[in-house]
Amino acid sequence: MSIKFWRSLPFQTGFSIALGAVLLTLILSIAVYNQTIEKVVTDSNHRISQLISTIERSASIAAYLNNDELALDVTRGLVKNDIVTGVSLRSESGMRIISGSPFNFKEESILHFPLASPFMPDEKTGELFIKPNQQNIDAQAKQMGALLVFTLATHSLMITIFVIFLVQNRLTRHLTDLANTLHKIEPGSAERLQCPTLHRHDEIGLLVRDTNQLLTAVQNTLAGERRLREYTETLEKETRKEAERDPLTNLLNRRAGERAISRALDKADTNNTRCAIMLIDLDRFKPINDTYGHDAGDHTLVTISNRLTDALRKNDIVIRWGGDEFLILVQQGHDDLQISVIADKILATLSVNIDINTSIQESIGASIGISLYPDHGTDPSYLFDLADKAMYHIKRSGRNGYFIHTPSDTA
Repeated sequence: MSIKFWRSLPFQTGFSIALGAVLLTLILSIAVYNQTIEKVVTDSNHRISQLISTIERSASIAAYLNNDELALDVTRGLVKNDIVTGVSLRSESGMRIISGSPFNFKEESILHFPLASPFMPDEKTGELFIKPNQQNIDAQAKQMGALLVFTLATHSLMITIFVIFLVQNRLTRHLTDLANTLHKIEPGSAERLQCPTLHRHDEIGLLVRDTNQLLTAVQNTLAGERRLREYTETLEKETRKEAERDPLTNLLNRRAGERAISRALDKADTNNTRCAIMLIDLDRFKPINDTYGHDAGDHTLVTISNRLTDALRKNDIVIRWGGDEFLILVQQGHDDLQISVIADKILATLSVNIDINTSIQESIGASIGISLYPDHGTDPSYLFDLADKAMYHIKRSGRNGYFIHTPSDTA
């Protein structure tokens, strides 16, 4: 069954394009005409403003000095422009200079420019009133508007005729195919649009390339979001690590150490193993810090931290407890806890001289208080307190040694 010509898609498309073009041209012509007139008026006012900017200082000086001759030169110079018919310059002191055609200062078209003192910008010295040559401006606007409307109508007609012949064969079919293909592409997939050979170098080709770039950008964005999530998770881990570490020694700080010890004691309870808590107080740290300065004190603390870490196993916990105090949790391995052996090893390690500088060495020594889990208790805070009492017991007994808590000796 044949389709009548006026019912065919090419005719309907062409008729729709032609009708739309006529209506659009009419609307655009009205809009362009009005905008052109408005633009010409705006440009004229802008030109006047530019003129004012060139003579503003001279006008300000004339108003400031009440110089009639200079004011007259300024106003006459402005009137010579074809977009100006009248100019009035007034000073705050009463000077009135008018050039060109007289005008009513209350007219809406009158442009007003205040004049500031050339020496004190905040002080007003006068005013400049300008009457634009409205007749000349309107004539230019109408002439330019009519020319643009005629040009627009001519171009619209030519474009409409051209588009009617091309839209079906070179546009609609290919755009439909591309739209259907694009609709099937999943966001983030590697699939891309294929550009028709006929349109590789025109707007459709550009559209295909830009769309493919957008698809690539979406794919990269999704991949970037995945990487960002991974990076954020890594950064959060690093931030938590930094928050748990003492900035000087890189050992666990007290708060993080308490949490680590609680976890270790829970594990020991599950595995039915023993642990030792050793509270270490450096015996001669304060004299070194006071004598050689804080840098030497920091160097000493870092050295002690490294020695303690090297002397213990990886699963033991070393904590910067505060000031010159360190706390160690020694966990039972395959054998029973060798408390005395470990304490002697730590004392020997800490008794080795520390290089304060190239010519000075000092020996630190330490007092170590020890409490045992679960022998002396299961609560971490209670065990800390017992280790603290044991540490002060050894300090009172002569320092540089260790003492394991016994109720009778620390009571």
